[in-house]
Amino acid sequence: MPASVLKKAFNTALVVGTLLTLINQWDALFGDASLRVIPLLLTYCVPFCVYCYGWWSNQPKP
Repeated sequence: MPASVLKKAFNTALVVGTLLTLINQWDALFGDASLRVIPLLLTYCVPFCVYCYGWWSNQPKP
């Protein structure tokens, strides 16, 4: 996978993951709830993987 695709996937995960984190863990970030670390990590990993899979699945197959 080209580095440019990984960079775009990372940037997408950063934006989407941050928005989803704000939506899903607002009370943990700005209130008194505890931060859930595993869901936080998955919130960033999923958009990264989806972007990479989308790129890969759109490539011509031999």
